[in-house]
Amino acid sequence: MSAERPASKAAPLLDLEFDGGGLYALRSTVAAHALEAGLGDGWVNDLVGAAHELAANAVVHGGGRGRLRLWKEHEALHLQVSDSGEGNPGEPARWGDSEGSGLWMVRRMVDQMDLRTGPYGTIVTISLAITDASRLRITISEVQGWRVLALSGDLDLRTVPDLTAAVSEAAGASSRLVLDLAEVAFIDSSGFAALIGVRQTFEALPSGALVLAAPSERLTRRLRTLGLYDRFRIHLTVAEAVSVRLGGYPDTGGSSW
Repeated sequence: MSAERPASKAAPLLDLEFDGGGLYALRSTVAAHALEAGLGDGWVNDLVGAAHELAANAVVHGGGRGRLRLWKEHEALHLQVSDSGEGNPGEPARWGDSEGSGLWMVRRMVDQMDLRTGPYGTIVTISLAITDASRLRITISEVQGWRVLALSGDLDLRTVPDLTAAVSEAAGASSRLVLDLAEVAFIDSSGFAALIGVRQTFEALPSGALVLAAPSERLTRRLRTLGLYDRFRIHLTVAEAVSVRLGGYPDTGGSSW
């Protein structure tokens, strides 16, 4: 008997059974429904990757087949994968939730993850908040001798040139830059590469400094997962960021390089 999810009042957008031969079709189907539901392009990639990992676990460890459900509720998209209950019921470790495992990565790609197991098998439910996807908007200001670029929207392959142009202008006006990430909804691989490039640009300037301010929990989690968190100076607010002394952090917060 397959696992059952807690009852939801929302009608499912997708409800399908799969086996090992159906994972490719599963990825494309999840992507199409997630886009239609309003999930941003970049987050769709994460959802598809997570769905594939969960489905593969169900196939390998849960009896060779499983079931996937997708629904939208409370401004979030929820995806659930359950195995057939014919593999190793009652043993969630079989799905591998240790550090570096597939489930460990899934947990860091989504906003919430719930894993349950029992006589019915194993069931994993993941959720991603739906945010308005838009082009990158950049607001420029000067605060205590720092050039502050407040970013709003997605930093991805489409919008990296916008950031590059704004940073080039900022580098000509100040050697100290704060990137305010409070309103950034998503950063893809090209966006993270651009942030590294910005850091290198300002490190090369006399007395140059770059500080990231106010990244969301999502972005902070992504920075840590990619091993990039410790490569930047990061503060919770712009006010804290502009208090940084060149060559190190103020005594009241932050950490040294």
